[in-house]
Amino acid sequence: MKRLPWCLAALLFVLQASGLAQNQAKDKTELDGTWQIISRNTEGFDWTEEELKAILVQRLVICGTKLKTLDKDGKVVSESPIKVYPKRIPPAIDMIGRDLFDPAEKWTIKCIYHLKGDTLTICWQEGPDPQRPKDFSGGIGSRLQVATYKRVPEK
Repeated sequence: MKRLPWCLAALLFVLQASGLAQNQAKDKTELDGTWQIISRNTEGFDWTEEELKAILVQRLVICGTKLKTLDKDGKVVSESPIKVYPKRIPPAIDMIGRDLFDPAEKWTIKCIYHLKGDTLTICWQEGPDPQRPKDFSGGIGSRLQVATYKRVPEK
């Protein structure tokens, strides 16, 4: 009889742990991993290598519904939740966070993305009242930013 409470407690622990594992697996996306920026384009104009190296955020780390941005030294610049919509056409991501310079200010960046192998391209609109882009073809006046990342192999 004394073993019954311990068996029940162990069973509850196993059930809870399996539920947590299922939730974590459900949150996992094809975008999970570390991504290094390799190019950027503003309104149709490509950035130079020097401009790319000067960007504060050099890497993205995506894990389920969480996004970390890292600087060139690998230090965390920001952490924020994301929502991924892989079945939309084109697939979409909402990046939700706080302004780096005014933490009281919240924002949502409505992006679209394209994933081909280990290359991830993300497009968003900057400026006042940004809208989710319909495609990646931003010309002058579109306020579209397109960033391309390469997946960093796991060690």
